[in-house]
Amino acid sequence: QENRKVTQYYRSKHDNPYLLASQITNIQDYVNEKTVNVVDADTLAFQVASSVEDDYIEVVNLTTKTVVEMKNVTEFKGRVRSGFSSDSWLGNENLKREAENKTPYTLEDYEITPKKRLKHEKGATVDDLHFETSMDVLKYYVDSWVKAIKVQTTVERTLFILGEGDVHRHDLLLPKPYKDGRSGERPLLLKAARMYILNEYVSKMAPKGFEADEIVDTYGKKGYEAYKATGVFSFIKSSPDKDAGNKEGILFNYDKSFTFKIPQPMMIKSMDEDVGEIAIDKDKIRGVGLKHMCYQLIIGDSADTYGPRTYLPEELRPKVKYAAAGFYKDFYALPTQKEVLQKLVDIYHAWFPEGIAYTAWNGVEAEFDTLGYLELMFSCAYMKESPKDSTKIEDALIQFDVDYKKIVGNRITHDTPLVGDDILKELVHETKTLIEEAMSEVEQKTGTKPVLVAKLERTESLLKETTEKLRSMFATGG
Repeated sequence: QENRKVTQYYRSKHDNPYLLASQITNIQDYVNEKTVNVVDADTLAFQVASSVEDDYIEVVNLTTKTVVEMKNVTEFKGRVRSGFSSDSWLGNENLKREAENKTPYTLEDYEITPKKRLKHEKGATVDDLHFETSMDVLKYYVDSWVKAIKVQTTVERTLFILGEGDVHRHDLLLPKPYKDGRSGERPLLLKAARMYILNEYVSKMAPKGFEADEIVDTYGKKGYEAYKATGVFSFIKSSPDKDAGNKEGILFNYDKSFTFKIPQPMMIKSMDEDVGEIAIDKDKIRGVGLKHMCYQLIIGDSADTYGPRTYLPEELRPKVKYAAAGFYKDFYALPTQKEVLQKLVDIYHAWFPEGIAYTAWNGVEAEFDTLGYLELMFSCAYMKESPKDSTKIEDALIQFDVDYKKIVGNRITHDTPLVGDDILKELVHETKTLIEEAMSEVEQKTGTKPVLVAKLERTESLLKETTEKLRSMFATGG
């Protein structure tokens, strides 16, 4: 590995753009030569594979069958939500047709297909180094990125974790399937990038049913526990994923363009010790610890297609608008775990005072009291440490003596009242009589064919009448 040609990288000493109370500038005081940096490599592989290809669209005229390549849909029809603009490719094409007294085209006259192609199949020069193929460039990018992570964290030993396939969250009764929003074609060299990491670096796949960041988080927590016992982290974690900010440990966000966007590692303390930290960054919340977990439980995560309001049917969504700015105002100054969790409970109760019921993504009728719905969101945000990990948000509510009785068993249904006692007794008697008559007809199985047919028709009529009586019983007001 030391012989790989990589970009020279010098450790940045710049402060992070936010969450300064959590940043660590003296990382060397917390690690030693035995410390392992456990890296969530899914994003690394995806971004590197994406960087060596170009996206474009193929536009086919369904009438003339002519094919045109363009950069994107905006080039084809302009920056408009509906129709197309006059300064777009299609707008210009129609201007020519009108000048020739021809009928203009519409969007329906075209078929658009997203396409990808590798950038460097004729060779490339990157950082004054020559490469023959896109795969060669990809390897160089991976090696350079890994070297930069090692230099910035000062931790030489690495363990890369990759995930694959559906996980336990895909079975949750969410309104939309977990991670349903991740559409589009996978990068052409994504599989090759993943195999390169697996073959060239110390790495392993996450167990079936688990995401890579769950395994990374588990190592990160082990490292934190070692630090509390010995003063040195046995493991730190590296990930650009928002979920990585919730669980205790040292976190390094390896997201970068030419330099790391958040250069210094951050200390995430246990919920038992601290409430965490949040900052407002334009229209987003950045954070670590308990407060950041609450942010995900309240706002959700569009990348993973979950959230308490966003994906519900329109008629079930709370009408109150609540976004990053509102969350920041509500949670920033809260000093204790009890106050943070109480605010979480109060918001859920305000939004879902009668619990919630909807048809889940798989057609199952899902029904929850408010605590149950909060636990559903927690199942999406919480990183399990093992298949037997049964941690619930209720555990924290109990631990910090939060008053959450109002969100337990509060699912209210608005059924039509039953009829009064006298009418109910009469309807039950009539229904019982009809059922007895039907049973009598069914039991008399002898007779000629016409007689038997008549009996069957009579039985069918009685059963139909019974059904109507029962419907009437439960549809009549009291």
